[in-house]
Amino acid sequence: IFCFVCPINTVRQTMAVGFKKPKTFKSMLQGLTCEKHKIGHLTQQARADLAYQETLAEVDVNAITSYIVNKNADDRLPGIYLVDSICQNVGGKYVPLFEEHIFPLIETSYRYGSKPTRQSLCKILNIWKARKIFPIHILRDLYKAIRELANHPPPPQPQPPQPQPPQMRGAPPPYESSYDTHAAAAYN
Repeated sequence: IFCFVCPINTVRQTMAVGFKKPKTFKSMLQGLTCEKHKIGHLTQQARADLAYQETLAEVDVNAITSYIVNKNADDRLPGIYLVDSICQNVGGKYVPLFEEHIFPLIETSYRYGSKPTRQSLCKILNIWKARKIFPIHILRDLYKAIRELANHPPPPQPQPPQPQPPQMRGAPPPYESSYDTHAAAAYN
């Protein structure tokens, strides 16, 4: 499924003339930083996707949550800022779609995050609470989890899973490492 920034008629004309193939939302996340213009561009894309076809919102949410989960806690802030931007500026179907992912994303990011990451997450939660972005029961559970973690230094961060090379037919199964996957396990 492709995400379109421009209206569908323009996309069809562009595709008919042989220009570049439209990018997926997932591919657009590569190189995401905390820069306002990058987050703003992806927020506009999410708005366009929702306007074009509501089912694209679910594809976008899955791409964003997958992107965040596969990052170390201190590298998750750009993705979390994107969630914040989409929920505040686009809203609609996105908020309920993100609801089921918010607790594990924020809790594991806080659990393994450095002090500056933890502070940024608390600021985001305070904004969500003040603006009533997410239901109060989700935020209450997050605040409770954060209070329990606040007095503990972050444990070493588990490394996100690395892509495995394709296995050759008849080859023995690849060695499974025993690295700690708390963040991924908490998300699933």
